[in-house]
Amino acid sequence: RSSHLLLSSLCHDFCWGTRRQSGAIVRTTPSSRTGLQRGASNLSSSRSVRSSSTKASWAARYLRSLAEMAGLAREAAAARGIALFGDLPIYVGEDSVEVWVHRELFQLDEAGRPTAVAGVPPDYFSADGQRWGNPLYRWPRHVTEGFTWWRERLRAQLAFYDLVRIDHFRGLEACWEVPAAATHARDGVWRKVPGAALVKWQAASAWR
Repeated sequence: RSSHLLLSSLCHDFCWGTRRQSGAIVRTTPSSRTGLQRGASNLSSSRSVRSSSTKASWAARYLRSLAEMAGLAREAAAARGIALFGDLPIYVGEDSVEVWVHRELFQLDEAGRPTAVAGVPPDYFSADGQRWGNPLYRWPRHVTEGFTWWRERLRAQLAFYDLVRIDHFRGLEACWEVPAAATHARDGVWRKVPGAALVKWQAASAWR
């Protein structure tokens, strides 16, 4: 949450809509890596400078906390014997705080730009397919880390729902990988992903 508030504060103050530009604000030296790089000293400086605005934003968000309302809704539903079914997008947005904070988990270049994005192949409805534009995961890193990011993401959702559907779960078997520079999805290819290993981690781990 604190990282999200810091990013929101930077974007708001500089009227910049992309996290890559916000990443540039965090940089303090020409030698630092570009794009989404978040050095510890850089973040510390930014957090200090934006302490008051971030705290104000936190307070405002706390007062109208969606998480609190969702928790109350779940309690009310449970009291009536109703189970809540949530929906979780399989991918996150390029400008999301997840990509800004965990750039090592996504297919990005040194400037923080996606090298490959998600989509779907051409079909009866579209000769060009669909270029969604979401950064694809760097799956080997997820495997090495024991799918920690995925497990935390799902655990957060299960705080509000009894069941969670991953949309589109087809992407846990293979993804349609589109070159980021492409303007359509025709040149994409299917790439296998370790979704089966992720599901096994689910069976062996307590996400609640």
